[in-house]
Amino acid sequence: MYDTIIIGGGPAGSAAGIYAARKKLNTLLVAENIGGQILKTWEIENYPGFLEETGASLGEKFTTHLNKFKVEIKNEIAINVNKINSSCFQVRTKKNQYESKTLILAMGKTSRPLNARGEEKFRGAGVTYCATCDGPLFANKIVAVVGGGNAGLETAIQMEKIAARVYLLEKGKECQGDPLLLENVQNQPKTKIMLDTEIIEIYGENFVQGVKIKNSQARKTQDLKLDGVFVEIGSVPNTALTKNMVRLDAENRIKIDKWNATSAEGIFACGDATDIPYNQIVIAAGEGAKAAISAFNYLAKTTSDNERN
Repeated sequence: MYDTIIIGGGPAGSAAGIYAARKKLNTLLVAENIGGQILKTWEIENYPGFLEETGASLGEKFTTHLNKFKVEIKNEIAINVNKINSSCFQVRTKKNQYESKTLILAMGKTSRPLNARGEEKFRGAGVTYCATCDGPLFANKIVAVVGGGNAGLETAIQMEKIAARVYLLEKGKECQGDPLLLENVQNQPKTKIMLDTEIIEIYGENFVQGVKIKNSQARKTQDLKLDGVFVEIGSVPNTALTKNMVRLDAENRIKIDKWNATSAEGIFACGDATDIPYNQIVIAAGEGAKAAISAFNYLAKTTSDNERN
């Protein structure tokens, strides 16, 4: 039986694995890949110590670091999690099943897709889901921001300072974000708001070169020549696996305390799948370290309690 099983291999899960191993916990990391969403990131410039890094290369460095501490990694997808008894959890994949004394949930989030033609092809090559991560890469370029909620408005405000031209595309008849944010966007000289508008195709060669948009009122399509598309129509936490085991908030994120403990004893959580306020690589990594330390302290306490009894 493992001391802890970590589900998820993004920055949070990877950091948890490193810290758990350094605490000499018998650790298993179960994830489809190491890197998670960062593997789809074109370029990373805001992770301390790395002035310029692709998501794929940072993911490789995570793998190297995990291997250094001999963390056992299973590139499998967890499909079921059960609590066998008060001190044993079972994680099943399509291939195997594993047991542990604690769990660390680091499943992350999945960006809600546009479902437009070409979106998958240009992920990381002009299509991005994080302006804070990738915005500076589009300096003096033309971009579209999709979504008129707070996330979209905030991205448009950010990109106004970076890009040469910003198109804010909202499928509905009005932007649903905060009125003050909307007023700021409306006053931006380089930003054009286009309502009743959706992207139906993203095209280019190696990188995005333009989009085809459709206006539901005019019932016509047109081309916009641009260099990047920022998708800000929300994201979905990957918490369905354990929704009946831990308490979730209204957005289906795992509720945690300051020690990264969930509502279930022996289960800890970290990263974008939790209710922390900001989703950044560096923050997720820090949360993963916290979760591993808390799991170690929990095991030390339960072992001590059992010995006294």
